[in-house]
Amino acid sequence: FAALGMSLSLLNLTSWLLCVGTAGMLLGSRVFGRWMKILLLFSCPMLYWFPVVARNYALIPPALCLLAALYPVRLKKPWAYAGALLLLVHSHAYMEGLAGILGVLFVLDLGCHCRRMPPRAKWTALGVTLLLAAGVLAAFLQVFPAFGASSFAPGSFLQIWSDPILLPVKMLNASLRVPFEFFGMGMDQWFGRTPAAVLFFRLLAAGTVLLFRLRGVRAGVIFLTGFVWQILFAALIYPMAMHRVYLPLMMLIFCFALPLGGKRRKNTAAVRKGMIPAALLALLTLPDMVHYVSYDLMLPFSNQQSIAYFIEANLPLRAPIIVFPASLITGTFRAYLPNHDFRSCTDGEPFRIFRTKGEMPESLDNELLKKYMAGHDAVYLLFQKGAFLSYRPPRDGTEPDFEDFHMKLLYSTAPKAFFNAGEDYALFEVTRKRTDAPAGSENINGKEEP
Repeated sequence: FAALGMSLSLLNLTSWLLCVGTAGMLLGSRVFGRWMKILLLFSCPMLYWFPVVARNYALIPPALCLLAALYPVRLKKPWAYAGALLLLVHSHAYMEGLAGILGVLFVLDLGCHCRRMPPRAKWTALGVTLLLAAGVLAAFLQVFPAFGASSFAPGSFLQIWSDPILLPVKMLNASLRVPFEFFGMGMDQWFGRTPAAVLFFRLLAAGTVLLFRLRGVRAGVIFLTGFVWQILFAALIYPMAMHRVYLPLMMLIFCFALPLGGKRRKNTAAVRKGMIPAALLALLTLPDMVHYVSYDLMLPFSNQQSIAYFIEANLPLRAPIIVFPASLITGTFRAYLPNHDFRSCTDGEPFRIFRTKGEMPESLDNELLKKYMAGHDAVYLLFQKGAFLSYRPPRDGTEPDFEDFHMKLLYSTAPKAFFNAGEDYALFEVTRKRTDAPAGSENINGKEEP
């Protein structure tokens, strides 16, 4: 979308359309009862986070629906099932644990199914396996350049290697954070964090036990593998919040939708009763949904769009834009302003990765600006507002002044974004101070000027 020059708003429309498609598939499902469908469609993830907040997470619900629909015929339509798996792999790294276990089981099923099949079926199985391997490799290569440079690149592995006891501690901490984010604006604030956490884990555990009983060991293993992967990911790389905190619920619902068949097949009524814990979890997200929707109607979720549009309309191309901190979230800027020169405040060097490592300079002073200004008539400083305030600007509201440079405020985002992720910005222009010519200096013709 960015490369084609399309509007940011189109991403919201795309996310909404993907979730409309998911809603259609859920309404057509025979596994879920009427009330379960209503609770799912009006839950916080399905009514707000996935369709409204435009991110790649919107690919996850339709991918899960496609996989559930294709699961009974995966051996008859292996290419279609493999395509749905790859859609899930490329939706978000948080889903790669679920996609991985589904892929492994799928390849094993193909191998068992094709042993007594003609050579053509064996070649099909081999081709599907190679397609899955290529798709997983492609997903990894997309994030590989960030290793060693991005602030989200794994930094915990060396610590775990030197002190293995840290892993269970980190996993426990990541697990305990989930219910606080899941009930971020509802249950934990109304009834207290501990009761909300206990209720969350009891419902999740009850849903897991019923999944094993009603859908069999395979369904239970699929869910637990996906969930453990997410906890590992949250502990070592990227914490659970926003869309991600609802993914265990989405996986639990998906595993109940798997028509495993055979001797373990249960009647629809029993399966629907088994989904009561999942239905209650969906119901308990309604307070959060009301909170987010009401705030989103009054305030911007993020101010990245407004600052990006201002930069596009007012700043010259190729002018250096120094970002504070170095780990500033600049995904929107880099995507929609590809010709602008974004640079890290750490070293003043250009960067191409959306979130980079590096410490902020200890102070914003004349010497630092000299380094940024080397070879330039003007540079622009883009701050997260919290980063700017850390430099203790003048309390009277005047702009900072330096020996050799003027620093002028060009734009400050307002009103403040309601999602607390540093999505508010201030943009400054830095120019050199003019040095007045001394009285009696000569002009180019050698005549004295008054």
